[in-house]
Amino acid sequence: VCEVDATAERALEWRSARGGLELELDGLTHALAEPPVLPAGSRLSAARASGPWQWRSPGARLWTARELAPAQVTAEPLAAAWSRRAGGEWQAHGAAVGDPPGWLLAGLPMGIDAVLGSFAPDEYGAERGWLRWVGAFDGRLPLPR
Repeated sequence: VCEVDATAERALEWRSARGGLELELDGLTHALAEPPVLPAGSRLSAARASGPWQWRSPGARLWTARELAPAQVTAEPLAAAWSRRAGGEWQAHGAAVGDPPGWLLAGLPMGIDAVLGSFAPDEYGAERGWLRWVGAFDGRLPLPR
C-alpha cells in the first residue's frame, strides 16, 4: 500500500509478507516483525545472493516502509480508483465498482480530498498494490477512465 500525504509532499510504500520479503534499502524507514521476539530455534536474517536483499523469518509477519516522492507514485497507472472531495461522496473511476474496500477507508481523515485505488497489474498480470492519497489530487494523480 502506498500512502501519500499530498499536502506534505510525502509518500510511504508499505509492504508485508509472511516468512520472507524482498528488502529494498533505498529510502527504508521501518522494518517490523510480528512476533517481535522469535520463538527458540527461529532466526531473523537478511541476505543478498545475486539479486535484491531478502529478509527471512519463518512464521513471522514482516513489514517494511520506505519513503518515496509522490511523483514516483503518480507515475504508476491506476486500474481502479475511488475519489472523494472534502465532504462529498465516493465516486468510482475505471474498473472500480461500488464503494471502496473498507480496510482502505480505515483511518482516513474526514473533510479533505482523498483517492483510494489499485495499481494496474504488471505485464504478467500480477497485482501491484494499493494507493491511499490524502489531500488535493489536482491533476498530479491521473484517475482511470
